[in-house]
Amino acid sequence: MPVQSLLLPVQIELNPVASAVLTDNLGFLRDHGLEVSEFGRNFFRVDALPAWMEPGDAEGFIRDLVGALREGRIPRTDIDLARDELARLAASKAVRLQPAAGEREALALLRDLFATSSPVSSPSGHPTFVEFNHGELARRFQK
Repeated sequence: MPVQSLLLPVQIELNPVASAVLTDNLGFLRDHGLEVSEFGRNFFRVDALPAWMEPGDAEGFIRDLVGALREGRIPRTDIDLARDELARLAASKAVRLQPAAGEREALALLRDLFATSSPVSSPSGHPTFVEFNHGELARRFQK
């Protein structure tokens, strides 16, 4: 996974319970592109993030992730299920395309989409595209 090191690490203070949950899952986070280290009692430092994440979103994402781990929505015993839930959480925080994306950016996005293992749906299960034949387009536009 592409990772971006942060010039200025993000510092996070958590309550003792959330701190224990995060400490227990530092290896899981590192395996998924989040380099988090302890920085004192109940304090953590985020040194690197997945390339898709903006540094300003790191604290909120990690708090949401700790909440999901605490509630058991990200099971440590089933890595595939854990990765699916992590993908759902990440999709809600991912950087979105600018509204004025050009043809080149759209084609690159489509290439990336079809290179995934499941291009027909997002991590949350929503369809990523819809196909229309000429007859359907003519009917919809009443030609």
